[in-house]
Amino acid sequence: MATDAHGRKYVTVLFKLLVSGLLLGLLLRRTPLTEVWVHFQGLHLATLLVCAGLAFASWVLSAVRLWCLLPTMPLATIVRNTFTSMFYATVLPGQIAGDLVKAYRLGKSAQQRGHAEAATFVDRGIAVFALFFISALVAPTSERMPPLLSRFFVAGTVLMAVGGLVLASKTFRHLLESRRPHASGRVRTFLRHFAIALHDCLRSPSRMLAAFLLALAFHALCVFTQIILADDLHVSLGWSEWVTIYSGVSLVTLVPLSIAGVGLREGGFVGFLSLFGVASSAALSQSFATFALALFGAACGGLVEAYDTWRPAETAGRGVGDTSTPS
Repeated sequence: MATDAHGRKYVTVLFKLLVSGLLLGLLLRRTPLTEVWVHFQGLHLATLLVCAGLAFASWVLSAVRLWCLLPTMPLATIVRNTFTSMFYATVLPGQIAGDLVKAYRLGKSAQQRGHAEAATFVDRGIAVFALFFISALVAPTSERMPPLLSRFFVAGTVLMAVGGLVLASKTFRHLLESRRPHASGRVRTFLRHFAIALHDCLRSPSRMLAAFLLALAFHALCVFTQIILADDLHVSLGWSEWVTIYSGVSLVTLVPLSIAGVGLREGGFVGFLSLFGVASSAALSQSFATFALALFGAACGGLVEAYDTWRPAETAGRGVGDTSTPS
């Protein structure tokens, strides 16, 4: 069984590498690298440093957002695991892998079972909801915005709001607790604790509001970073257009079909920027610059992971404090 599991894992990784390569190859086939390089040469070192600083601030802000939902966990622990998750989101197949690693690490040191996992799940949901929300707000302000795209973000905002209300209901909690007849004892226990923690987290208005406001601030920093990069690449678009482009690309890269979003990110930038008349060479330059920032975050996470791995075991705790399983 273990051999079969490892075999499926390798097949999945190879498949996603193939998808990444095919998507990137198709885009580069239609866009000469010389044109991409001409645009890329417009980037100044000072711009990259400023954007790296903004990106770093947004990642810390993301950790603070999760801490609002999990206040019993030390903030430093959540910050470390946020950076570590960025490392694993890059080296493992799919960005969701980073969230799974973060939830697992935090869950091992949480005071109550299921709370760290539920908070990580809610944190991701709030971030995606905030993405739809700001796009639904600004999309109508742009005369160049395709009407279908505006309707998509409005519909997504409404559906996610309704979904959140359903998840916060007592009915869903009881359903999650009761529908596990074939699960093992450990799984049934975890699901019960997860259901309780999810219900408690979603029914804490002050924590949810704080996390939502921090999610809006996080996305604002990310959009501002895109605008700064675009200025050097001579891509002239307004704030509302960049909010939509950033949101669309972010949603596309959540699809677990490639490694570190490679191929999907480039296709997203080319596709969304083409709606506003931007050449594919400039769009690919924007995408590669964005990927460079993602690699910077992954490098920071790799350093944190290396530090937590190599320091003495009695003080490391694998980056999450005491890793003993709560009784």
